[in-house]
Amino acid sequence: MLNFCGGVMFHHFHDRSKHIASQGSMDGGAFCRLLHFLKECGYAILDPEEYICKALRDALQPYETCVTFDDSLKCQFDIAKPILDGIGMKAFWFVYTSPMCGELERLEVYRHFRFSRFADVEDFYSQFFKNVMEGEHDLGISYAESSEGFLRSGYCGDFAFYTESDRKYRYFRDIVLGPEKYFAIVDKMISDSGYDAQSHRDVLWLSEGDIERLHGEGHYIGLHGHTHPTNMGELPYCLQMSEYRRNSDIIQSIVGSRPEVVSYPCGSYNGDTESIMRELGVVLGFDAQAKTVIFDKMHIPREDHANIVREMRSGGIGF
Repeated sequence: MLNFCGGVMFHHFHDRSKHIASQGSMDGGAFCRLLHFLKECGYAILDPEEYICKALRDALQPYETCVTFDDSLKCQFDIAKPILDGIGMKAFWFVYTSPMCGELERLEVYRHFRFSRFADVEDFYSQFFKNVMEGEHDLGISYAESSEGFLRSGYCGDFAFYTESDRKYRYFRDIVLGPEKYFAIVDKMISDSGYDAQSHRDVLWLSEGDIERLHGEGHYIGLHGHTHPTNMGELPYCLQMSEYRRNSDIIQSIVGSRPEVVSYPCGSYNGDTESIMRELGVVLGFDAQAKTVIFDKMHIPREDHANIVREMRSGGIGF
């Protein structure tokens, strides 16, 4: 039986035409069944306005939850929003804003690339690590030693829905390589394949018009950084402030008010992040992991939808 406090976190959705299936993605029917399952388990799904109000008054009950979407994804708008519309439910939408400035944010481009150009994610990982091994001299690393470091680290071990390959890939991306070297490897893979990222822009990200519409219909638009650094908590104060302030400025220019709720990208933050949130007037923050205890206002836990899907399957509910 489910046992979590806080929100429920969603990312990718797929359909039969516009949005490709990818690791962890779900279709509209599965999303609808999951919402129904939450209610059968005794959870009350609150709209953002009520959730914020109760959280600020320390009045949330353990069985009260909310729907949250991360990463500014167009598939959420096209597939999940019509389901919410049909049942009169609102959600939190945590958006990063660089795509609205014409930037092709690598996070989503890379994901679309690996699921549209490879047989499966393991095929992509195999090619990625092949490139790492072949370039280890230029990269200034030892693939063997780094792999041993990964095994000792238990990196991302708290995320039960990640496979060992998922965790190893993230360890190399975040810890071993860092952004510059990681980008160089995947950008080369993209160039070698002939993949055209620009042609997929409108399929990948929400537009300003989408965000304006969501806000106008009663959904909540929250902070998620400007470029979605995967290791925000490792950035110095000035870069974190730049990320969040620009994110806040752009959202304000679209919806007319500054966001007071944040979702920390990849659950990454540090003491500087806390100070930045206070300076920006943020009063609630969502983490990227679930807990079974009551939380503080700036670290509200969230259950990833993948864990709920696993619970449903164990109970014989098909997907």
